[in-house]
Amino acid sequence: MNNPNNNNEGPAESPPPIDLPEVVEYTVHNRSTLTNPTGCVKSGCILLSLEIKCVFGRFSGCGRKNNEADMVNGKPIRAVYPGTFDPITNGHIDIIKRAKVFIDDLIIAVGHNPEKQALFSSEDRVTMMREMIQDMDGVDVISYEGLTAEFVLSVGAKIIVRGIRDNIDLHFELQQANINLAIGGVDTIFLMTSDLYALTSSTYIKQIVELGCKDLDRLSRLVPPPVALRLIEKFGK
Repeated sequence: MNNPNNNNEGPAESPPPIDLPEVVEYTVHNRSTLTNPTGCVKSGCILLSLEIKCVFGRFSGCGRKNNEADMVNGKPIRAVYPGTFDPITNGHIDIIKRAKVFIDDLIIAVGHNPEKQALFSSEDRVTMMREMIQDMDGVDVISYEGLTAEFVLSVGAKIIVRGIRDNIDLHFELQQANINLAIGGVDTIFLMTSDLYALTSSTYIKQIVELGCKDLDRLSRLVPPPVALRLIEKFGK
């Protein structure tokens, strides 16, 4: 039996080269370098992790050339982070802060989901979000209805930002990303949720408060304290 640690048999053969797609490198305002080391994700979406500073997916197809040129030439990048935000969670705030590392102008788009009954009105959600981002430069909040891709184009943006918690999120968001690319030529950037917020869900948070959890300290682990107070007030009626 050959000893794998035996160095007397001569140098081991070099592994065969890996055939990777063309690497595309970007420098975003000299803040970080984004590379495309693999094409493992469908064309039509970008999977980005700030920790490893990688972008997966090819920059080709509808709407791609302008986005690529903006990144390479250092032009201001405008993106939209859409959601119902009912309520806003600490996970949402984390995504906003991390997206601002490479997005110059970020619009928080507070939308309406016809499949869900909202706890807070659109006006309340916009007000709460503005309270949370008031100290952030280059971040605005707008409510909207209708197709997300059409709203993105109406505000002069080219990119959608979305958070991904798990493979279930990824499956759903890939479908949405491809639809938005097909109908509007809009790309999607996925940010992996930080471990601390991986299990945070607006739906579960509402259920927790509705079932009797009114402890502000505990709720503040999941949502910003002002939002926790509004939840307690809402279900305390």
